[in-house]
Amino acid sequence: MLQFRKLLANIGMNWTARIGHSIEVRSGNRDLGPAPQASVAILFLALARRGESWSERSEVCAQLYPDRPDRAALRQTLARLRKWLGEGALEEDRARFRLSPGRWRIAFFELPLGGLRHPWLLELQQDRTGLPLAPDEPSPIGPALAGALLYLARRDIEGARSMLVAIGSLAFYMPHREMERLFLDLRPRDRRDSNATEFFELQAYWAILQGHLSKSIDLYARALRIARHRKHRPSIIRVESLLILALLEAGKVGEAAQVRAEWSCNLNARSSPLLAHNTEGMFLWNSGLFEAAVASLSRARRQISSSGRAERLHFLSNFAVLCSEAGAFDLLDELVTEAEELLIPDMDWLARSNLDLATGLAMAVRERDPAGLQKLLRSPRSPSPTLEALHQLYFREASAEAMAALGKSEEARLNWARCVEQRHQFGGRLTPRLIARQSRIKQWA
Repeated sequence: MLQFRKLLANIGMNWTARIGHSIEVRSGNRDLGPAPQASVAILFLALARRGESWSERSEVCAQLYPDRPDRAALRQTLARLRKWLGEGALEEDRARFRLSPGRWRIAFFELPLGGLRHPWLLELQQDRTGLPLAPDEPSPIGPALAGALLYLARRDIEGARSMLVAIGSLAFYMPHREMERLFLDLRPRDRRDSNATEFFELQAYWAILQGHLSKSIDLYARALRIARHRKHRPSIIRVESLLILALLEAGKVGEAAQVRAEWSCNLNARSSPLLAHNTEGMFLWNSGLFEAAVASLSRARRQISSSGRAERLHFLSNFAVLCSEAGAFDLLDELVTEAEELLIPDMDWLARSNLDLATGLAMAVRERDPAGLQKLLRSPRSPSPTLEALHQLYFREASAEAMAALGKSEEARLNWARCVEQRHQFGGRLTPRLIARQSRIKQWA
């Protein structure tokens, strides 16, 4: 009788899935929430990619557990998938299974990376788009640098560490496993070791891009202690600025304000670096003081010509995102034009991502153009998929606001709720800036 009732309950039941920055699945009008486990999410993505085609159990087992195919583990993952989706979502026999034909509507934007890390996911992405993950033409720089540094590290740790910090953002083109190994092998053992401050700065930035906010704050704090011990003022100003930014990212505005109150930088001094001005603007922005933040960065923009290309581009792209949120659209257009002239397409993925974020949101909010939302639903392309976690969250947050502006009220609320949940998973909380965005979403929705 119970099985008969389940059958009746599921007659005519349909499922929908939107696969973009995250996996959103609905059964009828009910949101099923996130997949209960990473292996369940990967299996669902594979089935969604294959549509109504059958998947052999033996093949799926080998793909899902490449190190050691495990039929028992597959049965457990399938059971969790059934429980998540509900009765009738899958069609199965002894040797194979698939999503139930005629019962699913699936919209793909991008296969998500987020926190998912699995060889099969990479294969599925390449199979769907015909393109490698990112960038569009994989650079040979990363593997070559990694090989050179690992070779040097076995012979000259100090030299390898100096080389690592010298290449700066190029380090992020190296494969993730090799980068983590270098951070382990080249770690300074004493604060007097060469390039100790710069090493921990780089490692902190690597951590924050992956959404490891607490780890990033700890590493910046360690770098700051070393800089202060050495009494090197430029390093102190730089690391204090970066620590403030990391604290703001984690929603620790009060702690950021304490560091700012003790800041070694005098913003009125002509010698103050652009990073310090950028940090001041970010502090005001995250405090919800949008007009003050725009005014502060507008004053700093007058000093931009004395800085290097990369620093100017970072400043302009950050400022553009602020203007898109503050509604300063005329200024936004100026900043985007100026930044585009500085971009090196194969190198400046982070700035490119910021500019796409700013222009996509402006299109949706200013022009009510759905193309702006579509732009936001495309994930940023980084040198390494592991470095996209935080920027994907930025895009999801902006897309929630764009959905609300375009009248997609329910999607906006669900998307925003997932963003808040992911910030908590990253170890962060909402700042006044994000609370203001939440208010705009509720107002429009």
